[in-house]
Formats: sequence, structure tokens, C-alpha cells
Amino acid sequence: MVEDIIAILNNSSALISLLGGCHIYPYTTDYMGECVLYQVIPQSDNKAVNKIRIQLSVIAETLDTALAVEKILKQLLLTFGDEPLTHSVLQVEQNGGGSLYDYGRCKYHHYIFLDITGRSE
Repeated sequence: MVEDIIAILNNSSALISLLGGCHIYPYTTDYMGECVLYQVIPQSDNKAVNKIRIQLSVIAETLDTALAVEKILKQLLLTFGDEPLTHSVLQVEQNGGGSLYDYGRCKYHHYIFLDITGRSE
């Protein structure tokens, strides 16, 4: 399920263009440019349905760029009605987010929390 989400992000020419390359990393990176970090938080699994939360952290020079990246992320990942995103990802909803400024790195950090429901493996 997570692999499907990351593949969608890595294959988005619009996202890669805004980030200046394929800069999508799990949890942390020492890359100092604009990027997206993702963190996976398991929620529940009953052998039929698996629920996870993914925190996407957009790190950008300007808040405008961070918001543009957020818009692309939402276009790529959020599902509409009963239409699944992929065979294994049944539903994706945003459930929170926020922004802060990192003075040490001189970048904006914009957070998006996605609740994902998928088929259990």
C-alpha cells in the first residue's frame, strides 16, 4: 500500500519539477534543498482492511512553493467517493496539517496528514 503511494509521487512530473528533482525521502534526509519527507504510522489491520496514516512534510524555500506542492500531492492522492486510488489503496483522506518555519534550515515545513484505507496483505 505504501509502495503504491510512493510510486505515484515518484512518477509525478509536476511534483518532480517543483522540487527540482526526485527528492522524496522516508522519515529524514540530510539533503538541504526542497523535498518531501514521508512518515508511515500504522493505525489498524484486521486481515481484511489495513488503515495507516502518512505524514507528508513539504520542505520548501517559500510558503507559496509549499502550498503548490500540497496542491499537487492532494490532486495525486486524495480519492473521490468510492473510487479507489489503486487496487490496494481504497481511500485516501486528508485529516489535518499545518506549517512552521525552520530558522536553522531557512525553509518552510508544511505538513499534511493522510488517512489511508487499503486492502490488507
